[in-house]
Amino acid sequence: MDGAGGIVPERTFGVAELSTEVSRALAAALPGDVWVKGQVRSLRRTATGAVYFDLAEPGPLGAA
Repeated sequence: MDGAGGIVPERTFGVAELSTEVSRALAAALPGDVWVKGQVRSLRRTATGAVYFDLAEPGPLGAA
């Protein structure tokens, strides 16, 4: 089956496999701790205590 734009993907990843590969690539490229600065948007708390939010650039770049 063709991918987007008629291009046949070289490899298809499962969700967990892609997550692992991205994690490994980031760990290799950015060793040590990484701090991210942004603006919290759409904060949601569930009845079970989980908290979900979107993190965006402040100002026009992060506008939804």
